[in-house]
Amino acid sequence: MSRAEATARALYGLVGRRDELRGRLGACQAMAVRKGMAEDPVAAGQYERARLLLWSAPCDLTRAAEAVELYQRAIHGGGR
Repeated sequence: MSRAEATARALYGLVGRRDELRGRLGACQAMAVRKGMAEDPVAAGQYERARLLLWSAPCDLTRAAEAVELYQRAIHGGGR
């Protein structure tokens, strides 16, 4: 495998991870709506932070994954 192919595979993997996190964030948002948590200020703030990280370029996947996890905890009542 050439260096270019290896780089392309790595980049596609990162894009795949970003897309996975975006999907997870969307699923969590739907859950927040069902649970009546969409308007909760803490949860809404966590959602917005995660959304901004995931839809910015370049995307910091480590920070974005942490933000999605914090949002998920917020809508499950797991804290701030």
